[in-house]
Amino acid sequence: MVVPEDADPKTFMIGEEAYVGPGRLANSRFLDGLAVDEAKEEVAGRLEASGRGQRTVNYRLRDWLVSRQRPWGCPIPMVHCPECGVVPAKDSDLPIKLPDDIAFNVKGNPLAAHPTWKHAVCPKCGGAALRDTDTLDTFVDSSWYSRVSATRTRPSR
Repeated sequence: MVVPEDADPKTFMIGEEAYVGPGRLANSRFLDGLAVDEAKEEVAGRLEASGRGQRTVNYRLRDWLVSRQRPWGCPIPMVHCPECGVVPAKDSDLPIKLPDDIAFNVKGNPLAAHPTWKHAVCPKCGGAALRDTDTLDTFVDSSWYSRVSATRTRPSR
């Protein structure tokens, strides 16, 4: 996330609307403390250095929100731990399965309102954590998650 220059990233709270002004990245691991343009350069440089990407310009590319607050799709395989922060689920726990008993008559995200599904164990410290209750956009669902699941469960030759 981006926080204003004069804000403390540890105490900065997102309100009703996302902060869209200038600032520095926080909760972004190796990008923490960088301005947005500096972070873009760092990511592009690392991708080029590793041979996994190159800089290019796409004139018709628009921002794309990949998460949805809906009770279907592929759950984002992350847990939020009060001690460790945001931690990826263990490979052995993938794919994350949605609950069969979702209530659709609740306000907001039905997965966040589910009494048990959102509760998880932190893969890092073993403490109590909360599962990410957003799901991935359908384009990600069909192209990434199912492919990752298939490669992890495919028998070796």
